[in-house]
Amino acid sequence: MSALAVPRHSTRAIAALACAALASGALVTPASAGRDVIDCTEVGVYDPQFDNWFIDEQTLDGDVVVPNLSPDAGAFCVFANPEITGNLIIEASSPQQGDLGPVALIFAGDQGGVIEGNIRVERGADLYNYGATVGGNVVCNGCDRVELAGGLDFDGNPFTTTVLGNVTVHDATFGASVREAVIGGNVSIKRSTAAFDPDNGIFDPVEVSASTIDGNVHVAGNTGNPDSIQVADNTIGGNLTCGRNNPSPALGTGNTVLGNTLGQCG
Repeated sequence: MSALAVPRHSTRAIAALACAALASGALVTPASAGRDVIDCTEVGVYDPQFDNWFIDEQTLDGDVVVPNLSPDAGAFCVFANPEITGNLIIEASSPQQGDLGPVALIFAGDQGGVIEGNIRVERGADLYNYGATVGGNVVCNGCDRVELAGGLDFDGNPFTTTVLGNVTVHDATFGASVREAVIGGNVSIKRSTAAFDPDNGIFDPVEVSASTIDGNVHVAGNTGNPDSIQVADNTIGGNLTCGRNNPSPALGTGNTVLGNTLGQCG
């Protein structure tokens, strides 16, 4: 795969960029003692035009860090079909960076890719995962955005993003999406800010849609504009609880819930 021309710009537009290209609460541990820590900027190919590092189909044996490089910007690392044997840690941004904090953008498609450990998305950082399997949990507390999405790859082949553990996104600045994904644990999205305005190129919903979740789903205390919060067309093995969202979540054609349905999603 050749390097992707992914420009650095407002992270609120990255989701739209990636979707167009593809046509479509357990604790996360820090870098493990005794395990190698790999800086993605040291193993990737740097593109100065677009200010990103491209890591193409590499096996990275250890924990991988997407670093905060300077007071002005974090690293933007693009992973194609990665195999990471440890955790992926996307470091916190600096206050003056605005929405130019560290970003991990993963394209795996139907060829697959794997992060064997957990993914931690720190304050002001972004994660976009399209097709890779995460062996542990995905956790954000105060990050910019998390997107875990399936869809179609460059050749039109369908793919699914899988997380074997829990997905926890709390206090995200630009929402969170779990779309066409398979989650082995629970999903919790709370106190996050959503925005969805396709006419102006803003694609930052709070969304759990067209996914299979083995555990519980809890969507609470999120805010946004009309149509920006969606809990739709999912199969949920546990309970579905929605509350204090403004607006109330759009439900699509409904959800199949094997447990109880409580609150706004009832």
